[in-house]
Amino acid sequence: MNTLFAAKIYLACLFVIWVGYGTAVFVSPAILAGYTGMEFNSPTALTEVRAMYGGAQIAIGLSALSGLLCSSWIMRAIWLQFVLTSGLSLSRLLGVFLDGSPGTYTWGAVGFELCTAVIGILIYRQLSAISAVGETE
Repeated sequence: MNTLFAAKIYLACLFVIWVGYGTAVFVSPAILAGYTGMEFNSPTALTEVRAMYGGAQIAIGLSALSGLLCSSWIMRAIWLQFVLTSGLSLSRLLGVFLDGSPGTYTWGAVGFELCTAVIGILIYRQLSAISAVGETE
C-alpha cells in the first residue's frame, strides 16, 4: 500500500473516531458516566467533562482533518496524533499502576491509544524516509 494513501486513511479514521466520540460526550456526558462509573454532581463537573472529553477529543480529530485538507501539514498531523495518543496511553497505564485494576473502558482506551501511536509513528517514519530520499535527489 502506498504510504501517503495509508497516512490519509489513518488520519481520516482518526478524524471520524475523535470527532464522533467527542461530539457524543459533549452532547451527552452521561455516555461517559455509563462507561466509567464517573459521577457528575455539579455543573462544574459536567462542564469539565464536556471540555476534556468532548472539546479536546473534537480538537484532536480536527488536527487529523488538518493533515487531510493541507498536504503540507500531513506529517505534523500524524506527529501530533502520535504525541497525544502516546501521552494518553502512558498516563492511563500509570493510572492503572497507581490506582489498581481498571474497567473495560480504560483497557479499551489504552489499546486504541497505543495502536494509534504505533501506527502513527510507523507511518511518520516511512513518510520521513520518503521525504529524505526526495531531498537528496
